[in-house]
Amino acid sequence: MPQIGDLFAKLGQGQTLSVGEIETLRLEMNRLQQNAGRLDAISAPTGGLDPNVFRNSAPFSVLPHPCAALHRSTGTASGNLSLANNSWTTVTFDPESSANTATWNFGLNIDPTLGRIYVTGLDRHTVLLVVMWASFDNNATGKRAIAWFSDTGDVRYEYEPSNGAGDNTFVQLVHMRRIKSDYTYFYMQALQDSGGILNLEAMYMSIAVIR
Repeated sequence: MPQIGDLFAKLGQGQTLSVGEIETLRLEMNRLQQNAGRLDAISAPTGGLDPNVFRNSAPFSVLPHPCAALHRSTGTASGNLSLANNSWTTVTFDPESSANTATWNFGLNIDPTLGRIYVTGLDRHTVLLVVMWASFDNNATGKRAIAWFSDTGDVRYEYEPSNGAGDNTFVQLVHMRRIKSDYTYFYMQALQDSGGILNLEAMYMSIAVIR
């Protein structure tokens, strides 16, 4: 089958195309027009992908989702985090290392030293799954709490009473959220009111973009 470029070259040289060559040129141009029409359905005017291209599209359900996790415990470089009495404290984490493989990121930026996970998406459309937990040292007094905050002012809390003097208190929070900005970050805070300083012995925060 003649190549479409060769046929145009013949026309440019003033040569006459045969009936078969004209038919080939017609079919190939129709095919190109159809393919260009399909491309319009998935591309935005700026040249990127249309934001709706994967909506309700089952074959793309296996696409990777951007996600990240931050971790810190007694076994990592920073160790325990001391919490003053009845004061919210921003949790900081350890960077990924051979001793802390629970801190990682795929497609989301992180800053463990500030305790932040950064998210880029579509305002009011991008949906996140947030999972976090913390283990508070033994103490029988008061309550324990963790919360996530965002730079847009969003916040979500979870409280638990102390488990008692003989056992650590474990608090976890799972939440789904739409972002309120095309670029935002989330961080974790912890609270205890035991009457004195109390340690956090392990802490974890993860975010996955699910839509």
